Amino acid sequence: MGKFDFTNIFIDENNLFVNIVEKYFGIARSDWKFGLICNKKLYPHDINRIAEEFSSKLRIKLKFYHTTSTTVTNFAYNIYINSTLLNLIFNKVLKILRKEIINYGIFEDFCKGFIMKDLLGDGNININKDLTSMDIVLSEEEQQSQKDIKNILAKFNINSNIYLNKLDISTKFDSCMWFLENDLFIGHVNNRNKFLKYISHNFFYKY
Repeated sequence: MGKFDFTNIFIDENNLFVNIVEKYFGIARSDWKFGLICNKKLYPHDINRIAEEFSSKLRIKLKFYHTTSTTVTNFAYNIYINSTLLNLIFNKVLKILRKEIINYGIFEDFCKGFIMKDLLGDGNININKDLTSMDIVLSEEEQQSQKDIKNILAKFNINSNIYLNKLDISTKFDSCMWFLENDLFIGHVNNRNKFLKYISHNFFYKY
């Protein structure tokens, strides 16, 4: 049986996903399991506390795995279920939507939402101490998905480069203004603050 999983750093996003699957596919909450992808700096008691809170809010069993990763700032939730059908449906739908977007340029609002949500869940910002340089990086392991996301960004005149399992996204003025207009990292306080600091330091002036 195939496994379907969904990874995100926000409890509410995971809860929304479980609600949708329960409502439209009839898959009960009790069928889901979860894991934590953690930064190495987290202590065991922190991991247990985070897992207990997640289990309580999603109302799923407190039986979880945890692993470490250098690509997460603190931690991310990974919910998963043994469902070949769900795996096929969601992966097929995403492939169809990305193909339609790239080939025919439709669903502009969906494109914006897709990029914003993707960055919110799997993106990160790094800025240097003097705020003169910023990197926007999106983690994505699947090669076809990398190419599709790169092509979608290009439709908004935003350049990006693929490097191993990541996309390095342009931080030029026009790109930053597009991200600002479309609420980049709203909901992720740390990344949002870094983004706004860079914007205010480099692109706005007082007379």
